[in-house]
Amino acid sequence: MERGTKVADVLELPPIDDLLAYWVAVSAHLSDGLALLPDEALAEPMPMRFPIEGDTRLSVLAFFVQHDSYHVGQLALLRRQLGLPAMDYSRRAT
Repeated sequence: MERGTKVADVLELPPIDDLLAYWVAVSAHLSDGLALLPDEALAEPMPMRFPIEGDTRLSVLAFFVQHDSYHVGQLALLRRQLGLPAMDYSRRAT
């Protein structure tokens, strides 16, 4: 599957089971990588500015996590507007 630069470029989505597998794999990779970082690395300032109070790598990572959760919330609102059942956090067997 090719990558697009705009939503309109995405002609077909992967099957949901593939998306879930990607999510689990990326989450595990990030978790493992963060566990290897020393506290000093997370406390270093970031050269880029973000709309947050802190400027450390850890504060920027926390901002990204919160930002993603915002988008998940927006998807939940869309589900509700479409009359679909609420999200649940049960895990499928992989």
